Amino acid sequence: MTVTTFSFTTGATVSSWTVPNHTGLVTITAIGGDGGTSVGYAVGGNGARLAGTCTLTPGTVLTIIEGGHGGDSWNEPGGARRGGAGGGATGWKGGNGGDGTGSWIIPNGWQAGGGGGGASAVDTPGGVLIVAGGGGGGGNSGFGSGDIGYDAGVGTLVASGHVGATGGTRGGGGGGGMLGGTPRSGGSNFVDTARMTSIAPPGFGAAGVTITLDYTGPWVPPPPAGWSVGFLKF
Repeated sequence: MTVTTFSFTTGATVSSWTVPNHTGLVTITAIGGDGGTSVGYAVGGNGARLAGTCTLTPGTVLTIIEGGHGGDSWNEPGGARRGGAGGGATGWKGGNGGDGTGSWIIPNGWQAGGGGGGASAVDTPGGVLIVAGGGGGGGNSGFGSGDIGYDAGVGTLVASGHVGATGGTRGGGGGGGMLGGTPRSGGSNFVDTARMTSIAPPGFGAAGVTITLDYTGPWVPPPPAGWSVGFLKF
C-alpha cells in the first residue's frame, strides 16, 4: 500500500477519472477559483476550500471539475475598458465582469469589473459529492470607489444553475458554485454529508481538486460473464 495523491490542478477543465484499487477511506479536497480584480479599484473574493473523507468503490468513474481564477479587467488598445472573463470549466464558470465606461486613453469614465471564479467539484454516478464555490469578481461603483468581490459562500445566489451571473456595468461577475452567485457574490458550497464525513473547516488555496488514498494498483475490469482466466496448455 502506498499513500498516493492524485492532483487535478490544470485549471478550468472537466475530466473523467476511474477510482483505482485501494484500501480504506478516500480524502477529497476541492478549492474554488478566486474572483478577478477591477484593476486599480477592488480585488475579487476568495474561492472556498473544502475537504472530507468518503468511501469510493474501485472502478467508479468520477467527473472532476477544476475551478479557475476569474480574469482581471483589461483595457483595449482603442480605449475601451473590458470586464474580465469568468474563470473555470464550462457549466461551472464564474460570470464575466461588466465592461467599464469611457476611455482609458482620454482618460474618462470608470474601470470594468473582474470575472467571477469558477467552482471546483467532484460528481459521481450517485450525484454531486462536493463543490467548492468560486469567489465573486471585484467591481467599481464609480467615483473612485471599488467594490470588493465576496468570498465563496457569501452574498446572494442565482435561482438555478452552477454558473455565476454576469456583472452589470463596471460590476464584478458572480462566482460559480452549486448555485452560482449574483454579480460580485461568491458561488455556494456543497458537501453531500450522507456520503462524506470528517469535513474539514472551510479555507482558501489554489484552485483544483486532489484525491488521496492508499493505492494498491490500477482498477482492472473483470472478464465478461461466461469467460474464465487461465493458461492454455500445449
